[in-house]
Amino acid sequence: MAKSEGRVYDPRLPLAEESEHPIRIGPQGGSVTQPIHGQLFLGAYNEHAFHASNVGAAGKTTTVALATTYTGLVLSNPVGSNVLLSVNQVHTAFNVVFAAASFIGVFVGYHASTDVIHTTPITVHSDKVGTGGTGKANCDSAATLPVTPHMTTVFGAALASAGGSFEHTFEGGILLPAGAFMGVYTSTASGTNGLLASMDWEEIRIK
Repeated sequence: MAKSEGRVYDPRLPLAEESEHPIRIGPQGGSVTQPIHGQLFLGAYNEHAFHASNVGAAGKTTTVALATTYTGLVLSNPVGSNVLLSVNQVHTAFNVVFAAASFIGVFVGYHASTDVIHTTPITVHSDKVGTGGTGKANCDSAATLPVTPHMTTVFGAALASAGGSFEHTFEGGILLPAGAFMGVYTSTASGTNGLLASMDWEEIRIK
């Protein structure tokens, strides 16, 4: 029978670079592991992680519910892309009050052969600031969606005559293959030019 062995290790003692050591065991017999960087470090370091936002001179007035002629913030993976988009975070803020109460969240959709039409494209930036590429994904503050999307995640609700901020950390729990898209959802229109939003994702090569 194969046996795995470890050794009690004093964490105050440094390990030499490229040296070999057995699995570290704590005083109670449990294995000891410790991340050396933040959770999203490798994606950013390897230039696989990206972000985009609609923040500019003014925000956007959101489309009501699931209309295919869309304004807000939408992320899409073009047909024929060789990467998966693994969504990490979506942040939204409304600095102009809603005229009517609204649910806030994100929707998703997919079409195998027709891309999102990019009415108002947004620049995509690498999380490795200043040196990374732009990746495969597209982001838009206005677009025509190829199919009616469906609601996937509710962030919360904004009351009439109120704004607010809403966000969600997906930690890669939503995957957008080629032909898929995700956008910010509001069940009623936001206040005029009231939405400021951003998305963060990682691109994982699959072929």
